[in-house]
Amino acid sequence: MVRETLPQQRARETRTKILDAARFVFGRRGFSQATIEEIAEEAGVSNGALYHHFAAKEELFKAIVASHISDQHFEISALAPASSLRDLLERFAVYWFDHLRKDHGDDPLFAEIWAQAARDPWARESVTKFIHEGCTLIKEGLEVGQSAGVIRDDLDVAAAATLIYATMEGLFLFWTVDPDGVDAERLTGPWVESMERLLTSGVEPNVEEFQRGVEQLFEAPPSEQSPQEGPQ
Repeated sequence: MVRETLPQQRARETRTKILDAARFVFGRRGFSQATIEEIAEEAGVSNGALYHHFAAKEELFKAIVASHISDQHFEISALAPASSLRDLLERFAVYWFDHLRKDHGDDPLFAEIWAQAARDPWARESVTKFIHEGCTLIKEGLEVGQSAGVIRDDLDVAAAATLIYATMEGLFLFWTVDPDGVDAERLTGPWVESMERLLTSGVEPNVEEFQRGVEQLFEAPPSEQSPQEGPQ
């Protein structure tokens, strides 16, 4: 591993501060109303230092979305091994609802990202990439499950992946608007049961083969950067 120089470390830390500030300001003010000056002030850096890392607000937006993709991939890959399909679904649901609480409990940024993507093609491109990354990862996991006999072989895995992902992202949007109306503990069981009915093959599964296949999906994360460093 190549050791960071002190200037490289400081540059990485400054970049992280700027991204954190942009997340806060975009969420509070909205993308269109937020200014570079506000973000720089929130980050505690000069305008020039911000422009050194990001040439425009659009680049900040894209970096935030890309960082979220990397973080989410890393967190899912760190889930503990499962002993059955139901166990895997339960672990995924618990992770997702915890993620929902942690990232979106009082943070309007998530809704702002989707709203901006609906308005502007450049933002839509970044969010579409985020959606495709998530759906592709779930689809590949379902294909592994079919090979192991855990997932029924007549399932349209692309359609199922879109359905699963849209369900969870939809809950994020519900939570953003009405956090008190989304009871994670109450929803986990019904979500797991409905997904199991959709996916199950009705035969004795090879859970070990399924687990090995799922683990292999995470050997090459979609982002070249670690989640701590963020995208370039």
